[in-house]
Amino acid sequence: MDLRPVLLAGAAFASAALTFAQSLPPAPAEPTEEELLQDLRALDELAVAKNQLSFSLRFGGKLKARFQNVGTITSALDLGDTTTEAHRTYNDGYVSLDARVDGDGNDVASDGRTNTWSYNSATQVSADGTAIDFHRYETRSEGASILATSNPSVGIDIEGSRELWRFGRSLGPGRRVFTVGAGFGFGLNTLNAKSSASITATLLTITDSYSLLGAPPPGGDPSDSSSTGYSAPSTTTVTVTNADGTTTTQTIDNTTYLGSTPQSRTETATPGGATIKGMWQVKGAYFSVRGGPWLRWQPSDRFSLRFSVGASANVVGLRMRYDEQLDLEDLDLTTAVQNADESTAETSAQAGFFGGVDAEYWLSERTGFFGSASYEYSTRDSTLTLGGRSALIKMSAGLGLRSGLSFKF
Repeated sequence: MDLRPVLLAGAAFASAALTFAQSLPPAPAEPTEEELLQDLRALDELAVAKNQLSFSLRFGGKLKARFQNVGTITSALDLGDTTTEAHRTYNDGYVSLDARVDGDGNDVASDGRTNTWSYNSATQVSADGTAIDFHRYETRSEGASILATSNPSVGIDIEGSRELWRFGRSLGPGRRVFTVGAGFGFGLNTLNAKSSASITATLLTITDSYSLLGAPPPGGDPSDSSSTGYSAPSTTTVTVTNADGTTTTQTIDNTTYLGSTPQSRTETATPGGATIKGMWQVKGAYFSVRGGPWLRWQPSDRFSLRFSVGASANVVGLRMRYDEQLDLEDLDLTTAVQNADESTAETSAQAGFFGGVDAEYWLSERTGFFGSASYEYSTRDSTLTLGGRSALIKMSAGLGLRSGLSFKF
């Protein structure tokens, strides 16, 4: 067998392989130990989480409100003039149009009398027993003011932040004693400043006196303040004995007629004569946002302190409410002397700044819990007005607290 062709082919293949190997670049040098450590530190730095998200309960929302011009209670009772026959409602009774009809059911012509009226207390009988006095009461403020302060409420708070730079002694792969970052957070809290108190005011009284037209006063004993009044028309039932000895009952009209219009009207003002029991309230909520840089000092693997400062803004929505009622314990009133109202919400924005300290304890590389104390200050106060009253509102500077969980990713 001739082996020359095989040998020639092998020689050609070896020559080609040698030529290809010579054309390849030289193999890189083996990395040093220092270069390997630098690469590992870079990988660890990338693996450490730099973003942080926290969820917490927020204790704050302190507000002060000073209510002014309180104590003026106006009446909705329109008495009209004293010469026109009309239905008039008072705080202690009413006098209405005469309701008498004749045998055919037609209204009886006006004769200056009415059979439709009512009064509440025998103390309304005039001193000489010839008339019934009816009253409409109002009050006028004497400048009293009420201060209400809200208690801190529990709200929610969410904050996100990003680590920007680490420096200082190493605490392990990707961690240093000091870290600088920036954060942005927002929170929501309710507000409720409420106060109840008794104040004094000037008592304004209109007294309309109606003649009894010579009749004795109906009702109880005028000398007894607990005696009740009288309501007309009125009837009484009597028992009649018939000729055959049987009895029947009959209903007899025993209405006492009253003059249909006031015979006199007097108006008096008694300084300090009114005691008013009242409730005054400002309530609502505020949404706050904040942002700024922070510095974290972490002396150990688990514990750290974070210091933050920055700008803040609050959007506050508030509404005002009041309820004032004249307290006349010695009088029996049909219609209460009372004013109450509630406003719609008014919204305003407030700019300010904040500073805070967070104490953090890390349960793991990515999860921890924290407690925070922050000082917040807003630069704008506000005023609400309602029913002639005003509330001067101050979102007071002070300490706010947060507590919750943090997560790194």
